[in-house]
Amino acid sequence: MSETKAAFIAAVLSFFLSSVGCSGSNDAVNNSNANSNSNSQSNNRIAAKDSVEELGMLIKLPYEAIETYWIESVSSKQGYSRQLTAVIRFSAADANKLAADAAKLTAPVPYSVELEDWFPTELVTKSEMTGDPKLAGQSYSAAAFFQEPYIEGRLTRIDETDFFVVELSAK
Repeated sequence: MSETKAAFIAAVLSFFLSSVGCSGSNDAVNNSNANSNSNSQSNNRIAAKDSVEELGMLIKLPYEAIETYWIESVSSKQGYSRQLTAVIRFSAADANKLAADAAKLTAPVPYSVELEDWFPTELVTKSEMTGDPKLAGQSYSAAAFFQEPYIEGRLTRIDETDFFVVELSAK
């Protein structure tokens, strides 16, 4: 009977240890899945395009852009089908000319642009330094950038930079 009892205890211990072992490996699988899901979420992050040539086929670029980041998306505005948001950096001289040209069409108005995770590092850093998720700037008509189908929108020069945020809508 004691041999049977010992075998029973060994079997229970073996079962218990294998259960704990499986539980640990399930945690590893769950952690792996969590990491995989986390990576999927970061991979789902909006990826901005950076082709100046491709952007130039969609909208007018009145001056040579040094750097561009842009996205096209379905419009959330009623009556519009698409929207295009672009962050464009011009040389200091061209940025000043563009602001002066735009001011001739409409007087600049203070405006804050919501920081997006795809904006260039310089603008993200600027936002982090101020602690504000919005970037302050001066807003103008974006008429210099209009090209069918994008014929409505706003141009904002981010304060103390040569970056402009162009927000255009298409019907």
